[in-house]
Amino acid sequence: AKRQSGSERANWLARRSLPTYGHLNDLMSGFMVLRLATTRAAIRQVNLAGFKFLYELLSVSEGKFKVGEVPLNFCPRQMGNSKLDQA
Repeated sequence: AKRQSGSERANWLARRSLPTYGHLNDLMSGFMVLRLATTRAAIRQVNLAGFKFLYELLSVSEGKFKVGEVPLNFCPRQMGNSKLDQA
């Protein structure tokens, strides 16, 4: 529950700060498919490590990316800690 709550708060803030992509539910996910030609310039401007990679990439894209999503279902964490807890 704590993990899901933290993710929900992070995504709520992300959607408000990137209104062009406000239709997305999960801006913190690490799974994405990108067109290299479209992302080449933007990818040079972001920190490639960490949970916020997708958020950073979208923020430097100036709303130019076509973005859709495939929903992910949360399962209880089996081991380890959330990166969000350390942010």
